[in-house]
Amino acid sequence: VLGIHTFALADTVGLATPDEVKALCNMIMPSFPALNIGAHLHSNPSAAAAKIEAAYLAGCRRFDSAIGGYGGCPMAGDTLVGNLNTEQLLYWLQQQGNQTTIDAAKIEEALLFSQKVFV
Repeated sequence: VLGIHTFALADTVGLATPDEVKALCNMIMPSFPALNIGAHLHSNPSAAAAKIEAAYLAGCRRFDSAIGGYGGCPMAGDTLVGNLNTEQLLYWLQQQGNQTTIDAAKIEEALLFSQKVFV
């Protein structure tokens, strides 16, 4: 459709509940089977696993994330909720028995470096 191959469903300010994430994925993904649809979630760490699980159970296999959960949406104002934490995403996937090709040592290296940058 219009040359689009990849599309991310986004919860830019972190307000979506796991039920809303799952419902949106369940509604959109079957309607566009040719698209590589992913999730761009913002969440505090305590709610992230439930949102990841909701999207995953709805068929999502592509997730945007950020080392340490850094970043966010400037439109969220002072109530900013960070990006989905890469380390938490990888941990969740591993707990579900999923294999990734991501080098854990490189993730740790990136996390240590980010702690120097984002002081």
